[in-house]
Amino acid sequence: MFEIGFFSIAALAVVFAGISKGGFGSGAAFAAAAILATIIEPGQAIGIMLPLLMLMDVTSLKPY
Repeated sequence: MFEIGFFSIAALAVVFAGISKGGFGSGAAFAAAAILATIIEPGQAIGIMLPLLMLMDVTSLKPY
């Protein structure tokens, strides 16, 4: 699981999720989970992305 391919795809998924949370891509967060699911099983991909999306929500509360 600690391969360079995993981390490069995971970084791409996080970038898509950040773009979606920033308001530039409305469905990019769904694409992020799908991209991550190409490497690991879908349940794990959602389990990885959900805490990241929640953390993005928490950090955006302070400026709001």
